[in-house]
Amino acid sequence: MFSLNYILINLNLIKLSTTFIVDCLNSINMFNLKKSVLYLITLNVLLVNLACNQKKSIVHHSIMIFLKDGKMQEDEKVDCDLMMIDSMHTFSLQAGIEYRGSSSKFYPKRSYTVRFKNKKAIIWQDLDLTGDWVLYAPYADRTCVRNTLAQYFYSAMGHYSTISTFVELYINNEYLGLYELREKIGLEKNGLIDAKAIFKIDKTTGKKKQNASSIISPNVDILEHDLAKGVSFEDAFTSVTKFENTLLDSTSDLSKFIEESSFIDYFLFSEFANSPDAYRSSCYFKVLKDNRVSMGPVWDYDLAFGNSTLYNGEATQGWRFLLSETKGPYYTPAPKWWSKLYANPSFKKAMYKRWTQLRQNLFADEHIQLMVDSFANPIKPALAKNFNKWPVIGKQI
Repeated sequence: MFSLNYILINLNLIKLSTTFIVDCLNSINMFNLKKSVLYLITLNVLLVNLACNQKKSIVHHSIMIFLKDGKMQEDEKVDCDLMMIDSMHTFSLQAGIEYRGSSSKFYPKRSYTVRFKNKKAIIWQDLDLTGDWVLYAPYADRTCVRNTLAQYFYSAMGHYSTISTFVELYINNEYLGLYELREKIGLEKNGLIDAKAIFKIDKTTGKKKQNASSIISPNVDILEHDLAKGVSFEDAFTSVTKFENTLLDSTSDLSKFIEESSFIDYFLFSEFANSPDAYRSSCYFKVLKDNRVSMGPVWDYDLAFGNSTLYNGEATQGWRFLLSETKGPYYTPAPKWWSKLYANPSFKKAMYKRWTQLRQNLFADEHIQLMVDSFANPIKPALAKNFNKWPVIGKQI
């Protein structure tokens, strides 16, 4: 229906640059994997698909929100009651809700931030409903699964990703379409307990927090996202400064200052997904408690996987990091970390080895196709209703 299989398989598996991809493909062909290994991979994928299909079926998953007083605000939460509904349960929670989004605020289908007021954890659809969550509105992404795919693949690479479930959303009894209830990135999440700070490279709109300029790219601001209790911005940013100074010295040992595996996987995934925002917007990274810098989690992939012509988002050749590091008239560039890392022989060698490994299993063509189907098929009934509300198929957004 959406040709997303074609997008994922054909756009960016061939995009890891001319020389690098030729080397990778030659190496991959040498493995000549036996049928028995492929059968095991396929069996494992089918089991994962079954679990995903069960979790993502949303026939009876709905959230009904009733605003207590006033209208929805951009930067201030208003009180509301929520009814969480599935095939087995219906229960009520109190929360605050507000609009969210920068570029997406111009879409008619809006996303929201929800802060649950319950102090004890409420488990619903395997989600721990405490603190801040996002009701993400797939609008530009007509498949509605690109963010879910990004979440799955980065998690399967061995890194923390936010978790989510699909729901049908109603506010004051008005049907608003298919949404994802997704964890908001924050240090209170279980997967981030090893971090003491989260920074991001992003648009400077929204609520203002502390920021500092990159040493390598002074025109790029690095923004505070979340700090652990008792940790100052200056203390946490010292780790970023040490990393950048080390990156400027090609003879220094980077492993003392970064979690190298996270940088390698973030790089490979960003090139694979080819998001126009990659490296320069919604780009989150952490300072770990041992003071090393670690990339991730991933966020905001609705324009990825060939879904946009913005900044060559549809391109199937060339490096995304080089484009993102180039300042354009309408966007903030990425810091030039990635060109310097790519020029580092040991980092490049480790990256090549990792990509070769990933293409044997997680990023094997068969696995990607099966995972796309496992997320897309269960939401098909809800998509028809969503597109009746928001008729975006065949229209430019």
